[in-house]
Amino acid sequence: MFNRWWPGSQKRNTGFGTIWSMNWLRKRKLRRQMEGCNYPMARDLFIQDFEGGVVPKELAALLDRFIEKPCFETASTLIDAYPVLAIYFRLARHGGFTEMMYREFGSSIFQKKQGENERSR
Repeated sequence: MFNRWWPGSQKRNTGFGTIWSMNWLRKRKLRRQMEGCNYPMARDLFIQDFEGGVVPKELAALLDRFIEKPCFETASTLIDAYPVLAIYFRLARHGGFTEMMYREFGSSIFQKKQGENERSR
């Protein structure tokens, strides 16, 4: 009788339902963290950082899908595959300095000036 209420005494369900609920909870937490994200701004950040660079085929396919349709679903698949890219979405959250500048000036704040990367002689 006492065993029934003791923590850890019950068998854990490791079937499909548990995996589904874990994925659902993880997606719900991610949705809460990305609430108010400016997805077009995140798209412009990705374009600016990865344009002309060499990236793995899988990442390139995910980035292309996100650039075509910037929304939570495509962003979550991108973050699931490459969690380090979540920083771009944190930068694009509503209320941040970078997001405020983007709303005011548009994507021009991310464009590099001509000759910025060249060494001065």
